Amino acid sequence: MYQANVAHSNTDLEIADHITSVRRLKNKVAIQLLRSWLEDDSGYDEEVWLKAKKAIEENRLSIRNKFND
Repeated sequence: MYQANVAHSNTDLEIADHITSVRRLKNKVAIQLLRSWLEDDSGYDEEVWLKAKKAIEENRLSIRNKFND
């Protein structure tokens, strides 16, 4: 039966560690961005949403409304 070679070089392990570190950093940045959006109380998103929703409804391809308000 064939058995995969499980021995890895130090370089392979360093690369894997680096990739993991980069992913963790990207995740932290994404979490910070999401938290900043949740904390935003400027009203910008509510204002822009009305404009975006209107544009979506005006350009829809079916007769059914996209949003139920």
